[in-house]
Amino acid sequence: MSTYLIQLSALALLGVLIGLAIGAALPFLAQSLIAEVLPVRARVALYAEPLAIAGAFGLLVSLMFTLMPLMRARRVPAATLMRGAVVAADGQLPWRDALLIGAVAMALAAFTIFTADSRSIAGWFVLGAVAAFLAFRCWRGS
Repeated sequence: MSTYLIQLSALALLGVLIGLAIGAALPFLAQSLIAEVLPVRARVALYAEPLAIAGAFGLLVSLMFTLMPLMRARRVPAATLMRGAVVAADGQLPWRDALLIGAVAMALAAFTIFTADSRSIAGWFVLGAVAAFLAFRCWRGS
């Protein structure tokens, strides 16, 4: 599991760095292409705080959606994988795994709320996202 977690983390970091580079360069490119069309002169610069927040969101989200499949795969014996057998997932995670996933989800939710301009709107967004995940889980179970 740790090998795959390191590999996926490296890929996530690479993707985040590429996204940050594109996000930092795009305003300069846009200014050079459409500056004469804009009614006012745009102030284009590198803003470190929004880039850092975007990078942190990218890494937290990739970690959040990487943990559950890796934790489920960890419970499948290697010999079963080598035989090519299909193993049905029982959906139950050990409490430590669920606690880790919950901690990452709470960190993502807190980061979403505390970096938002309007914390009340961000709080409602987080509650809506949690409700949607619970609704989909209940819908899938029936």
